[in-house]
Formats: sequence, C-alpha cells, structure tokens
Amino acid sequence: MESIIWFLVIGVLFYFMMKHSCGSHMGGHGRQGGHGGLGEDTPTAQTVKDPVCGMEIDKDKAFAMTRREGKPVYFCSENCQKKFNETPGRYQ
Repeated sequence: MESIIWFLVIGVLFYFMMKHSCGSHMGGHGRQGGHGGLGEDTPTAQTVKDPVCGMEIDKDKAFAMTRREGKPVYFCSENCQKKFNETPGRYQ
C-alpha cells in the first residue's frame, strides 16, 4: 500500500512539473511533437529558437508566432508562449 501512495505522489509531482514548465524533453511542444529523431537537432534555414526554452523549432511547425519590436518570435508550445506573454522583457 505504501508503494502505491509513493507512486501517486511521484505521479502528481511529475504532472505539475510538466504542466508548469516547457516539458520539451518529454515529448511535449504542442503541434511540433517533441525533439524527434536523428538529425533534427541541426539548425536549418527554416529553424528558429524559442526564446523561452531555447529549443530549435521549424518556423512552419511552430505552435504560435507573435511580433516583438517588429520581429517575429516563434514558440514551441502554449506554455512557452504564455510565459513569454507574462514577462516579455525577460526574453530577448
């Protein structure tokens, strides 16, 4: 019984960590689907960096895009976009 309780406690902690952070290393990132397979970590001409988590993402597969000082800013997930919108001055 004690092991079931510990399992539930760890599960709840994991849930909150994933919900309130980017979650990029556990297959998160909205429509993009996580980091993927071989060769996808190499930046290309269509690749941009999410200012919140630093993940390289394809412009065409970005979760969202906004403009800051006239320049486009791309996001990998809803959580990253939300964090950026809460404190845009924190990110370059």
